[in-house]
Amino acid sequence: MHGIVDEKTNIYVYGVLLLEPLTVRQALDSSQQSLVMWAKPLLMKNNIKELVDPTRGDAHDSDQIDHVECAACICIDQSPSERPQMSQFVRVLEGDESSLIELKLRQRSRHQRTPSVADLFDADECNPTEYLSHLNQQMMVLVNCNEKSEDHDRSTTDRNQKKGGGGSRPHRN
Repeated sequence: MHGIVDEKTNIYVYGVLLLEPLTVRQALDSSQQSLVMWAKPLLMKNNIKELVDPTRGDAHDSDQIDHVECAACICIDQSPSERPQMSQFVRVLEGDESSLIELKLRQRSRHQRTPSVADLFDADECNPTEYLSHLNQQMMVLVNCNEKSEDHDRSTTDRNQKKGGGGSRPHRN
């Protein structure tokens, strides 16, 4: 966090608060492991079975769990701009299906795209592994672009040499 408390910071906190009763874990456990860091991979894989407190068994309303899980997931997004507005968050918790669907679509599209550098700088909680993964993705894009550019330059040079003159420069004495 950057010391600035605003609606998006509050949304993040609500996401963490939703995860606590869902998982029966604290925001930070005795070993200082973050609940968000533990839950995020499970949320991304939609692995509700591992996420929800196992002592609940099947004694929970799966629709309610779905609403809470979806709301928590979008609320703890690293990028504050991707978190919902408070009004949308409340509608999801009240069971508004259209708000839930909108959040799920937003969440799905968010996870299908490669994050930009701005997203990484916008992140509130720095996850070094995730950061390096995204950095590697960005580097691969740059390497591929560079290779394509070099291939294009080579083919242009080859074509120019074949057209005439061999592409050599006149020598000066």
